[in-house]
Amino acid sequence: PDAVATLAAWQESERRGSRQRCQGTVRVACICGCCSWHVPAEWIEVAPEETPPALRHVAGEAYLRWLGARFGVGVSRIRWLLLPETVNAQAYSDSSSYGSLTRGISIQAERTTEAAPGATSHGVVRRFRCRSCRALTHVELSEGGPGSPERVALVCTYELLRLARLLPAVGDDEGGLPGSVRSWGHALSRHLCDAPPPLPLARLHGTSLADLVLPRAAGALPAEC
Repeated sequence: PDAVATLAAWQESERRGSRQRCQGTVRVACICGCCSWHVPAEWIEVAPEETPPALRHVAGEAYLRWLGARFGVGVSRIRWLLLPETVNAQAYSDSSSYGSLTRGISIQAERTTEAAPGATSHGVVRRFRCRSCRALTHVELSEGGPGSPERVALVCTYELLRLARLLPAVGDDEGGLPGSVRSWGHALSRHLCDAPPPLPLARLHGTSLADLVLPRAAGALPAEC
């Protein structure tokens, strides 16, 4: 029917417009994907290997055990991306107008009520988690103490877990990376940087299976598909 075709065309135009705005970025999301960001790939590329001092006490052993018990994943540390000082949590957050078409962190993320161990002495201001999967998503912190500018740090560990499942050769969050990959940030920016959206299909009957599957999985299909 015409109504269905019109709705599908509108949805496709919205999706393509959103993806075009996110070219050259890397998605950072929670476990379920309801809370997510698309940040410039160069920020991920230069992310430090060591956890910043202000973040070392934010997600400790208790949280890592909780991740293992709830989701069955083995993680020995949390990887963080510190956003520039002038960038707040909403700036690159996905919503109905940017990135993935989600409701955004203003609705999906909630502030945790419990304080992180050592939070006061290390300047952590607020911790946030996803309302759906309950995983820690980001923190707002003041590295210089009260009155100093606040910075936002995003949890990147969940993207590393997804990447390790997608490409086992890349390694895990402990840095078991091949020689061609310099760091976990380089691994994410290299393998998960959003490519230009594919062209729309002209005719479904004349389209190969490789053109119908997700772009990142297409390269893994045999040529005869």
